[in-house]
Amino acid sequence: SSTSEILATLQKLLSDDAISEEQFDSLLFSSHQRVTSNAAHSTYQGGSSSWHALGHDAAVIRLQRAARVMLSCRRLKVLFCEREATKQRELHTLLQRQTSAIRLQRCARRLAARAEVTRRRTEKAEEVAAEKAA
Repeated sequence: SSTSEILATLQKLLSDDAISEEQFDSLLFSSHQRVTSNAAHSTYQGGSSSWHALGHDAAVIRLQRAARVMLSCRRLKVLFCEREATKQRELHTLLQRQTSAIRLQRCARRLAARAEVTRRRTEKAEEVAAEKAA
C-alpha cells in the first residue's frame, strides 16, 4: 500500500501543472524517503517477495527521476514562453515605432509639398505684381 501511495504522489506530481517547486520538492523528498524505508524493510524480510518489492521500488525511483525531468522541462517551457512573450512585446513596440516613423515621414512630405506650392504661388504673385508695376 505504501508503494501505491508513492505512485499516487508521483502521478499527482506529473499531472499537476500548477504545483509549485517547493511542493514538488517536498513531495518528491517524502516519496523518496518512503522508497528508501520500503527497500530497507524488503531487504530485511528476505525471500522472493523482497525482490518483487525492490523491483517496485526501482520502478518508483525511475518514476521519481521522470518527474524530476518533467519539472525541468516545465521550467524550460515557462522560460521559453516568457522569452517568446518578451520578443512579441519588443516586436510590437518596434512595429509601433516604425508606424510612427512612417507617419512622420508622410507628414513631412506633405508639409514639404505644401511649402513648395506656397513658394510657387508667392513667386507667381511676385511676377504678376512686377508685370503690373512695369
